[in-house]
Amino acid sequence: MREYYLATKFHIPPWRDGVARPRLLAGLDEGLQNGRKLTLVSAPAGYGKTTLLAEWVHSLDAPVAWLSLDEADNDPARFLAYWLAACRRLDESLGQSAQSLLGMPQIPPPAAIFDQLINDLASLEDTAVLILDDYHVITNPVIHEAMEYFLDHQPRQIHLAITSRTDPPFSLARMRVRGQLTEVRAQHLRFTLNEARLFCNQAMHLNLTPDDVAALEARTEGWAAGLQLAALALQNLPDRRDFLAEFSGSHRYVIDYLLDEVLKGQPPEIRDFLRETAVLQRFNAELCLAVAGTQNAADILLHLERANLFLVPLDERRGWYRYHHLFADVLRAGLPAETERKVHRQAARWYTDQDLLAEALPHWLAVPDAYQAAQLLDRLAADWLKNGELQTLLGWLEKLPETAVNTNPDLISYKALCLLLTGQLDHAAQYAQLAQQLFEQQGADAGPGRLLAIQAWFAMTAGQSQAGALAQGSLEELDDSDTFFQAIALIALGSDYAWNTNLPASSQVFRQTYQLGQRMNHPFITLGALANLAFNLLEMGKLREADALCRAALAEYVDQRGRPLPILGIVYSSLAAICYEQGRFDEAQDFARRGITLSQRLFSSVILGGDSEIVLARIAFQRGSPEEALTILAETAAAARQRHVMMVVYKTAVVQAEIHLMLGSLAEAKLHLDELEAQAQASLPKTRQIFAHLSARYWAAAGQPEKALQILADLVAAAQAEQCGRRLMGAYVAQALIQQRQGNWPEARQSFTEALQLAAPEGYATLFFPHAGWQTRPL
Repeated sequence: MREYYLATKFHIPPWRDGVARPRLLAGLDEGLQNGRKLTLVSAPAGYGKTTLLAEWVHSLDAPVAWLSLDEADNDPARFLAYWLAACRRLDESLGQSAQSLLGMPQIPPPAAIFDQLINDLASLEDTAVLILDDYHVITNPVIHEAMEYFLDHQPRQIHLAITSRTDPPFSLARMRVRGQLTEVRAQHLRFTLNEARLFCNQAMHLNLTPDDVAALEARTEGWAAGLQLAALALQNLPDRRDFLAEFSGSHRYVIDYLLDEVLKGQPPEIRDFLRETAVLQRFNAELCLAVAGTQNAADILLHLERANLFLVPLDERRGWYRYHHLFADVLRAGLPAETERKVHRQAARWYTDQDLLAEALPHWLAVPDAYQAAQLLDRLAADWLKNGELQTLLGWLEKLPETAVNTNPDLISYKALCLLLTGQLDHAAQYAQLAQQLFEQQGADAGPGRLLAIQAWFAMTAGQSQAGALAQGSLEELDDSDTFFQAIALIALGSDYAWNTNLPASSQVFRQTYQLGQRMNHPFITLGALANLAFNLLEMGKLREADALCRAALAEYVDQRGRPLPILGIVYSSLAAICYEQGRFDEAQDFARRGITLSQRLFSSVILGGDSEIVLARIAFQRGSPEEALTILAETAAAARQRHVMMVVYKTAVVQAEIHLMLGSLAEAKLHLDELEAQAQASLPKTRQIFAHLSARYWAAAGQPEKALQILADLVAAAQAEQCGRRLMGAYVAQALIQQRQGNWPEARQSFTEALQLAAPEGYATLFFPHAGWQTRPL
């Protein structure tokens, strides 16, 4: 999850003793008092949108959270992370549930995260105001849809205020009809004649005559930026009447004309400083020194602020500033291209030296220096992946020249992983293959650790035998700081050990991954490892430990109000399987359904491996609904096949075969067994043992008990050697049932007793429940 936030984005702009605008504040207050959902301040640049809200905020008694947006916030993960951080300034306990979801490799749909936040905001006792400044920079439709969702479900305690140069694509007409919208537009923001007089003569100390004020107001049409520039120009002009008579026209013409007049009145040092620093999105004195070479940069910044030259402080200490966007745009327009490149280069070096890599990256691209940009992107990528900011990473990869990406195997590896995590498996595989080819061309036997981790993950999801070797190679290459890719490799390695029937080694790896996730403060990795470990313990016959670990997680992963965090959905499938084995079908069904619901809302229907769906199918069968069970399995397999998650397809086929065997539908069972046999011969040892167990049951049902008993004897020996207690119990029960049918009661009782001695202390119960064709009641 994101650990670093740019504090300046939360800074509420100061409101100087300028022109109070009570007529506008009254409208804003009315909207807040009447419980309207949204205040929209929409007007072109330079109309004083931010200034108006800053004045309003400083007049309010209600708590306020402010978030200044920029183009980088078009990544949904980043947008949501900053939104949640802003809300925590109202109350530190807000957004914990939502925050836990941002640690996913791919974040859930924003609406699902807003669900969690909305519930928290609804618990506030008093009304609070959330402000999004400069919303026009947001162009991502996913964020627009999420904002629309928030507005539709907005709790009454929250009032949202937005400034924007254009109307956001919300259902404004509907909100207008319902009385949920307060609107402030350009015609409202235009200075009246009296406001223009107060601004010129009180704020700017010009002492203009009423006629001069009227002329200035008419020429600028009450446009705040035009008035301010005109006032700045008039401060240095002896003949004001001539000046006022000379300019008129469009806003663009006016600002070009007035800015030229304002700059004429400044010393050359100030003019050069303004033009060069206008390239920067934000700056402090040290950065200004680096790009403009001005030794007294701090003094100049103080001068510009006192002179009202469109300088906006970004923190209380006056450490960081930015120019008004309109002012910066016009200043940059007149900057020679070579000078602009020089500024970008100096800024890139300064940010890089300060280890502010995300701020340095756009400057290196603007130079342009693709090599330096690629180097920085390589260093930033892991953090973006850890924060779920896949769109940010993919966006920068798209901005780099194609040759810079396609000749860099590390960057191609990142692109492959982004595509993998967003479900674009075919494209991901192509980029992973391209990365491997590049490494080989560069003389390496195999790719470095990160690429090997990605390839191991691919192999794991496809059920390929090389997953373990790839994961081992990755871990040997990765250093201790590369924790995100270590976690990927460890999960792939643990899964490979499990499918190779080495459950002790697999469990050790998942315990290691669990500890790594805790050190990283990464709940997704922590709970993902725990879920896998729980399944291992269930298979090893250690049901009580599996249950205890999962229930400890239920108690640990709660917010400050004691409510479970939604990230716990990762362990619901494990708990469903545990409860099923314990014979607690209602609880198992509840966990399975909660896991599936969360999975469908937050990820995809098979993200948790299909295990919850399999539990539901087994419960349906146990309760006498075999058709429902088979339907669940068929739908799960189809969804998994569509997403190329073939391991889930395999697991559903196993349970389908089990159900047909218990129904006595040998022809249907044989079809699934033939499919599983083909996979078992070319796949991992666990698949061969699963197939052997099903085959034994098939031969017993087909009238060849001796053949079945021979297979089961081999399975017992293998399960004992591999410490696979649950499979051993299953083999003993199958032996007992066949021996019972043969009338061999002493051996049947012995086999059944062996199963009971393993199962009873750990609480396994469903294993002994009667179902069609397999009666254990006499035993």
